[in-house]
Amino acid sequence: MGFSKLYLTLAALATISLCGHAVLTEEEPNDGPAQAQTIARGATGWSDFGNFQLGPQDNDLDWFKVQLEAGEQIVLQTDGLSCGDTDTVVAVINPDGTQVVAFNDDGGPGFGSRIEHIVTQSGLYYIAVVGFHDVVGQASVDYYLADHPENGCYRFDILIQEAPPLPIAIELRDGNSLFFIGPNFISGSSIRTGGSGGLGDHKSGALDHMFQHWYWYRATGMSREFAISNFVSADVVSPRETSVFYREPEGIDFDTNWQIREMGQDPDGNFRNYVQITIRAMNRTALPTTLDLFSYSDYDLDITSNDDSAQSPRPNHIQIVDIAIVNKISNSQPFAWQIGQWPAIRNSLADGFVTNLTNGVSPFGPGDFSGAMQQRMALQPGATETTVIYLCLNMGLPGDTNGDACVDDVDLAQVLSLFGLSDQDAGYDLEADFNRDGIIDDTDLAIVLDFFGVGC
Repeated sequence: MGFSKLYLTLAALATISLCGHAVLTEEEPNDGPAQAQTIARGATGWSDFGNFQLGPQDNDLDWFKVQLEAGEQIVLQTDGLSCGDTDTVVAVINPDGTQVVAFNDDGGPGFGSRIEHIVTQSGLYYIAVVGFHDVVGQASVDYYLADHPENGCYRFDILIQEAPPLPIAIELRDGNSLFFIGPNFISGSSIRTGGSGGLGDHKSGALDHMFQHWYWYRATGMSREFAISNFVSADVVSPRETSVFYREPEGIDFDTNWQIREMGQDPDGNFRNYVQITIRAMNRTALPTTLDLFSYSDYDLDITSNDDSAQSPRPNHIQIVDIAIVNKISNSQPFAWQIGQWPAIRNSLADGFVTNLTNGVSPFGPGDFSGAMQQRMALQPGATETTVIYLCLNMGLPGDTNGDACVDDVDLAQVLSLFGLSDQDAGYDLEADFNRDGIIDDTDLAIVLDFFGVGC
């Protein structure tokens, strides 16, 4: 679905290029919000293009303004290849001119730029096209009012169309286990800059234990973190699995996969399950970037807050305990981690300033738990890196017999040594019977082999 929508958008722009005629012409001076050139648009589905110039005078800025309605998507592209590859940076700025709501450096052809932004509030928005002058500060309005060295022409395409439909919910079910995040909390500008991303449920039977789980990111040149939010497409693979694809305006793609598996019951009859969240990040820009990805969790075990305790036995392992237990485990060692009283960590990710986690505090509580892990990725242009988080409710990491959040030779040896034993046999170890079916068999061996190396 995401590919087809992107293809149609590109096809629409190509149709303008081949069949249209340039209606947009530059009206100087248009060097800031007070002088912004008005673009007279048509009804939803309208598109146009024009040929513009940064220069010939130094530090020329091109500002425009256009009326956008809630529920529309604006697609902008600059292309300077015909002029020696003019290096542009493009931004969409809110109606009062104080906040950049979307920006891009090298997402278009060559050093051109490309933005696909869904409008959530109607108004007269600004579009700024300037020459590249720094990777730092592109999320600030001041960047689009500053001097720059570029002097050259560029083609400017604009398309205003109906926004893609809101994403489906992330709803995962297996037996008596549920993980759910509603559509209002996985997409949109309100979660991008706010703190509501990932509000949802993680249930064992009828009992919910989770308040929130979501992801924030910061790439080179960004002066704050944003929540992953620019939804492109989703695929419900099965009742237990959903994939969601995001394309963020800074040139970072996030291809996410969410799965749930129920693993029997504990001795008290509570259903055990784990949610596996795989995130593949890709750098679509023409420059190397350092990407910080924050996985944030707020569990209120047994639907109560202020009485949860937590600790971090290892940097990639946060354990939350009340009557129930949750083990949050990363497949690799994070750059940093943090546990704290809600809502301090979440607020720091949404406050508009740069945040780095502090490697503390452990142990924590009793209190209103929240915690996060920070992965740092060095991504060359076009490169990808994958990270996996496991949210294990009423259980440890699958395949881990000794509870050290690392599936290794020790765990494999334990399963092999007990292979074939049932819960009626002497020497049977419940912790090696991962699916709790009363026998250590091929299923348990397959689990330890499938997870071998995770967390180590």
